[in-house]
Amino acid sequence: MNSVVIGARTVEQLGANLAAADLRLSAEEIARLTSASAMRQPYPARAVNLATR
Repeated sequence: MNSVVIGARTVEQLGANLAAADLRLSAEEIARLTSASAMRQPYPARAVNLATR
């Protein structure tokens, strides 16, 4: 389950936060974000995988 909690101090901030809910990303944008946020394997698995290449 995904959830988003927004907070605002002003009506303008609330409007901007609510407008962001209409944001739509292309498949390419999603792929780029997914790639950029991919977690690396922790040590020592990363070292073992590099050594066996």
